[in-house]
Amino acid sequence: MLRNLRALIPYLLRYRWSYTAGFAALLLKTVLTAAFPIFIKQAVDSLAAGQPASALWPIIGALLGVAAAKSFFQFWMRWIIS
Repeated sequence: MLRNLRALIPYLLRYRWSYTAGFAALLLKTVLTAAFPIFIKQAVDSLAAGQPASALWPIIGALLGVAAAKSFFQFWMRWIIS
């Protein structure tokens, strides 16, 4: 089977930087996706500890920042690879 895929090597080498950049964007998007539950846990723990609701603003800001970065890397991943 790998012998049949050998014909793709020149094409893959031609676009290796695009694939590398797309894979890096995919990796960063995945890491940022994993950060969402961590921030939600912090928000729930701070409310369970009896902190005021105003203590959630930094966590909300971090969630918005992570969401913006995730959407940026997801866009570039799809744009670069396609």
